[in-house]
Amino acid sequence: MALTTILQDMEFCWVNDPGFCIITSICLIFHFWMLIDCLKYDPPTHDKVCWILVILMLPVIGAIIYLIVNRLPKYTRNASDLFPKP
Repeated sequence: MALTTILQDMEFCWVNDPGFCIITSICLIFHFWMLIDCLKYDPPTHDKVCWILVILMLPVIGAIIYLIVNRLPKYTRNASDLFPKP
């Protein structure tokens, strides 16, 4: 009885905040995207198992670490590639 009156008296709940829902949705999509990327593109080694565990145990932080360590170096170029020596 007391819980229902408390819930009825709440004027603002952070779960009902649209900004919170948008940020949570973006984080979940990013987390699952990195997990699928790890499952799909990494070679089947012990590193893959470790990365899956890191992504699962540290949901958003693990996905960011995976992105920085594994994905970004593959997409960046060296300055020597852009400006070759004559």
